[in-house]
Amino acid sequence: MIKNIGQIDRIIRLVVGFILIYVAIINYADLTVLAVILSVLGIGFIFTAITGFCVIYNLIGVNTNLTKFAITQQPQNEVKTQNQPPIQPKPQQPQPQQPQTKTEPQPQSQNQAKNQSQSPTHDFSVFQDLPPDQK
Repeated sequence: MIKNIGQIDRIIRLVVGFILIYVAIINYADLTVLAVILSVLGIGFIFTAITGFCVIYNLIGVNTNLTKFAITQQPQNEVKTQNQPPIQPKPQQPQPQQPQTKTEPQPQSQNQAKNQSQSPTHDFSVFQDLPPDQK
């Protein structure tokens, strides 16, 4: 059995178990059904606190034991195959390199070519009306 109950959980279970047994003996000493139920629950809590294993925790997959030993153990319900080698990952094959080719510049659209070929023009016609000494 792998311990699945931590220290704090064990202390709480131990205290709750003794309280349940105390209440069953003091308040319901005439052996009513409630006294029997409380006593059985109290004994169950004390038993799980002493052993450190809870069946209900195991069924639902809860583990409050945070010790290094409990975390590194493998679960018991893990299926192991016999006489079968472990599966090795396939090595990756190198991909063939593609030959590098020179890429030619892509043709530009007509608007882009027109804008690049035209240099900025200046309109000096406004100066033609001025007298020669102000030009």
